[in-house]
Amino acid sequence: MMGMQINSSDDNPCVLMSQNAILSCGNFEPINWTIGFETLGIALSHLSKGSCFRTIKLSSEHFSGMARFLSPDPEHVIAFGTIQKPFTALDAEIRHLANPVSMDFFAVAGNIEDHANNTPYVVQKTRKIIDNLYYILGLEIMHAAQACDLRSEKEFKLGIAGEAVYKKVREVIPFLAQDRNLTIDIAKAYELVKSTEIQQILRNQ
Repeated sequence: MMGMQINSSDDNPCVLMSQNAILSCGNFEPINWTIGFETLGIALSHLSKGSCFRTIKLSSEHFSGMARFLSPDPEHVIAFGTIQKPFTALDAEIRHLANPVSMDFFAVAGNIEDHANNTPYVVQKTRKIIDNLYYILGLEIMHAAQACDLRSEKEFKLGIAGEAVYKKVREVIPFLAQDRNLTIDIAKAYELVKSTEIQQILRNQ
C-alpha cells in the first residue's frame, strides 16, 4: 500500500495526456503512509532504548560479574567508560525525532491547501533515526564481543549463530586490551551493522 502510494502521481485530477483522459485520485493525500513512517520511528525508539539498556548492563560489574566498563585491567584500562555518553546522546536524539510532526502544519496557498502532513520532514527524520540506530547497535555489538572475550569457555559457550557473528566482529574490531581511540572502532562497528553482512551470516546458520 505504501509503495503503491509513493510511486503514484500526486496530482488530483491526474491528467494522462497519452490516453486523453482525466482521472480523479486520492494520491494527493499521503497521510496513511506518513503515519506509517511516524509509527516506525516510535518502534525504532523502543529498539534503541533496549539496546542502550543492554549495553549499560554489560558495563556494570554488579550485573555482568565482569570488570566495570568491560576492562581487561581495571587498574590501568578504562575500556568503554568513555562511550556511554555518545550512545545515550544518540538515543536522546532518536527519542526527540520520534515525536510526531504530521499534525504540525499551516493552511497555505490562500487557504486552498488547508491540510498537510510535513511528509518530507517525516521521511527525513526517520532516515536520521535509522542512522543513529546503526551507531547504537554497533556500540552494543562492540560491548558484546568484549564481554565474550572476558568470559571463559567454562562459564558459557556461544551458539552457532552467536559464534559466527562474534568472529565477524573480531575480523573488523580487535579485542580492547589497552585504551585506544574508540572513534575508529565505533566507525567500523557502524559500517558493519549498516551493511548486510551480519544478517547474511544469521540467514546462513
